[in-house]
Amino acid sequence: MDKTGSTTNIGFVYEANFQEFSDIIKLCFKYLNISKINEANYTFDCEKEWVKLKEISISDEFLLKLYNAQMFNLNIEFTINNKNALVLIEKGILLNNQAIVLCFYDKYMLEVICNNDLQRYTEFCINLIEDIFTSVKALEYVFCDNNAYFKYSLAEILGGKHNEYSLIFIPQKNNELKMLKSSWEIDGFTERG
Repeated sequence: MDKTGSTTNIGFVYEANFQEFSDIIKLCFKYLNISKINEANYTFDCEKEWVKLKEISISDEFLLKLYNAQMFNLNIEFTINNKNALVLIEKGILLNNQAIVLCFYDKYMLEVICNNDLQRYTEFCINLIEDIFTSVKALEYVFCDNNAYFKYSLAEILGGKHNEYSLIFIPQKNNELKMLKSSWEIDGFTERG
């Protein structure tokens, strides 16, 4: 599958610990009905060579390697609504926090899966976020936007940086998820305010 073009990224930001990492990855795989990783690349030192693997089964041992890696990316083909799609999963690190970032290739998700219906695509992203949140309560926040990456702490998000993303989800003390919506959509084509 072609790995070029725009992506809509969902980032799950959490305090770095293996249990949260493992739970988020496993729940994402379950939600997307993923049973194997087509291609994995990871490194424990960005100045050295990356380990490259193909057709990897998901195991706690492999997840521990990814958790301890300085960086990783996983290319995964999956099927949704009987159509093929592609997601790239990456790791982001900022101080004591990490993020698992799901990068959905728009050419498959928006064009093929959602029939160019932006509202349907947005609902898919929101449903995925809410489903993961119900099982992982230790999330700091979740972001969603076109080609977005993890670059802010929760304090920065609460201090106004939430305007950097189309959608931000912040857990509340009552175990609910507060959604903040910017003036633009997740597709990257609507004007940013």
